[in-house]
Amino acid sequence: MIRLSPNTRVFVCAYDFAIPDGRKVPFAGPWLKPGFDTRKYLPANLAFRTAVVKIMLARFADIISSVSAVYPFIHLVPTQGTLTPDKVGWDNELHPTYEGFKAITRVLISKLEAVLP
Repeated sequence: MIRLSPNTRVFVCAYDFAIPDGRKVPFAGPWLKPGFDTRKYLPANLAFRTAVVKIMLARFADIISSVSAVYPFIHLVPTQGTLTPDKVGWDNELHPTYEGFKAITRVLISKLEAVLP
């Protein structure tokens, strides 16, 4: 890709630490809680499930970081920890509120300004 488009930059977001509490939107979801329920994750409490999601997403961010170390045109946008774990900023178990998206957008803009000329 770099050979064909040497000025291309790829920005990757590792999301934020979603809360698998089963909240959904009228037309879709929930997305995370059913998987925990099906697999009978014990203890079946929200703190445990949230910790599991946090570990998985932190590992995902680590993978993106390791890829960006090899391919410097890939940039991790550090959005994890932007929204609060007490559900403030979350519209449902997977998607931010309008204000939450604005907070994520500020992180993205900051990264874009730091990388792009």
